[in-house]
Amino acid sequence: MNNQEADNTIKEILEEDKVEVKKKKRGRGCFLRLLLILTLIFICVYGFILFRQKLLDLEAQAIIGARQTATAAVAAPAVPAEEINLQSEATVDADALVESTTPDPMLDRTAEVAAQLTSIAEFQSSVTPEP
Repeated sequence: MNNQEADNTIKEILEEDKVEVKKKKRGRGCFLRLLLILTLIFICVYGFILFRQKLLDLEAQAIIGARQTATAAVAAPAVPAEEINLQSEATVDADALVESTTPDPMLDRTAEVAAQLTSIAEFQSSVTPEP
């Protein structure tokens, strides 16, 4: 009887294990993981697109600013020192005249850098022909 009871006990344990294995379903966990991964990929791609757009906007603003600076420096007519003295004698004292008649090296440097940036931006935006 001992053997028969032991066999029955083992059979019951094995049947319970089979029932527990059948109850476990992993379909939902896999689907949720896939959905989470796809959501994270979508967020990363969207963030990259926004970041790239912001960089392109900054580059466009730099190109426009460089062109405006270059054209403003070129379009500004060179006024002789005598005309500046005649125009400003009535409104400005002598110290201000001396400062206004000297050329501004920083303005020349800014125009030069703006022209260089414009040429670099135009070069980068040009398309090279493929052989």
